[in-house]
Amino acid sequence: MDIHSLMGRASTMMSGKRNDDSMCDRLNYRYTVAILVIFAIINMNRLYTDQIKCWVPAFFTPNYDEYVRSVCFVQNTYYIKHTDKIPKTYENKKENEILYYQWIPFLLLIKAFLFYVPRMSWNAFGLKSGVQISDLVESSFDYKLPTTDAIHRQMCLKYVVDTIDDYCNDHRRQINARKHLNIFQRILAAGWCLTGIYLGNYLVVLYTTTKLMYISISLLQIFILSVLLGSNFAFYGVRVIDRLFRGISWDTETRLFPKTTLCDFTVREFGHPKQAHEYTVPCVLPQNLFNQQMFTLLYFWYAIVILLNIGDFFLWLYTISSENRRAFIRKRLHS
Repeated sequence: MDIHSLMGRASTMMSGKRNDDSMCDRLNYRYTVAILVIFAIINMNRLYTDQIKCWVPAFFTPNYDEYVRSVCFVQNTYYIKHTDKIPKTYENKKENEILYYQWIPFLLLIKAFLFYVPRMSWNAFGLKSGVQISDLVESSFDYKLPTTDAIHRQMCLKYVVDTIDDYCNDHRRQINARKHLNIFQRILAAGWCLTGIYLGNYLVVLYTTTKLMYISISLLQIFILSVLLGSNFAFYGVRVIDRLFRGISWDTETRLFPKTTLCDFTVREFGHPKQAHEYTVPCVLPQNLFNQQMFTLLYFWYAIVILLNIGDFFLWLYTISSENRRAFIRKRLHS
């Protein structure tokens, strides 16, 4: 393998050949989705192999023990501090109920799907633009590769030029084709990508909308976890960092990820339907130790993704600004 081939491979890896988006976009729909799917698979396996374990009275038979574990796994348990008294009313127990641990694998898959929605939107609506962006990007990268021969390079250049030329010369994109539009129609066509296909701004508005979707969905992830965990998850990482700097050990017993909970269940006496015994037993959730570590990692990953998404959005706005576009044209004319 010669030096030119190595340079070509390095250029391909660094620039992301055949990608009609930015590295930040791929951080959302490729790497974040992969992380969430991997966590979902691990969580699903641990959920059904390392289930809830409950302490039951000594006179319970093994069948009763299995029954208690199944009931407490299916229904929600509730968390009470060891120093607090067990509440008597159903309402107080409901306020401390742990709702999420059975549904985490499915939640992670839903979150992964949400991160992929902007990419699906970009692919679906991008086809309506009249030009295949991915083909243009691929041809442009092939043209710049040092390993590309002169004939193939000329073919790539001709394809790019002809595609852009045909796109711009479409009669539906000419000024005369829009003279019949009123003021409202012109504003709607200029500001909304689905109605501005033939104005030349379709891809710009669509890609800008895609960037905003990435920002919105990454912020939505924090909101979803706050609702699910019953706490303000947005400040969870701040509390973790605060404990770290103060030299406090890992908090293994929290309201967010309790390791020990309480479970209420009723055992009916066969042959005596009106007689039933109510029990409250302590249960251990081994899965929550992994969940705490997983969501801590996801919190900081989301924070990085949100910051990069916002930064990438403003970088895109600068890229499409009038002054930057004029500077790009002047640079190409003088080169």
